[in-house]
This record gives sequence, structure tokens and C-alpha cells, in this order.
Amino acid sequence: MSHGWLAGASRFRLQKQDDKATFRTVSAQDIIEQIKCLPPMERAVVAKFVVEQDDSGIPNEFKEAIKDADEGRCVDMERALFETPPPRLQ
Repeated sequence: MSHGWLAGASRFRLQKQDDKATFRTVSAQDIIEQIKCLPPMERAVVAKFVVEQDDSGIPNEFKEAIKDADEGRCVDMERALFETPPPRLQ
């Protein structure tokens, strides 16, 4: 039975069989294909991890907004523009 693990940020996948470990080169496309095979909930975990770890240009404000939305802290745009906020938010 083979288990595949990604080994850190390197381009290798650790495959463990019994007590032996082997490494093989893994490309970004290989990783993407593995992610595509995951169930939706697991893909969501991977996507969240990538967004949280990515510093390539995603503004922190966007990351914070995603976190707020995930935690239910968002308001419909029409409501935000045209309704008076509750007293605790004024």
C-alpha cells in the first residue's frame, strides 16, 4: 500500500511502502491534478491554505474579507447602503 505526502515546499513527494521511503520529482501540474481528485471539502481546505500562505500579490484586506465571509461577518450590499446599522455597530 502506497501513501503520498508532499514534503514541504520542495518538488518531491514522499512515498512510504512498509519501512522504505522513496522520493520522486513532482511538478506543480502533478500537485494540481492531485488536488482535483480530492473531495470538495478537502479542496476547500487546500484552497484556504493556499490563500493564507500566498504572498504573491493578494492584498491582506482581501484575505481578511475572505476570513470574515467564512465566519459569517458580511452584509448584503443593498442592506449596507440603505439600512441603518444596529446600535451596537454605530
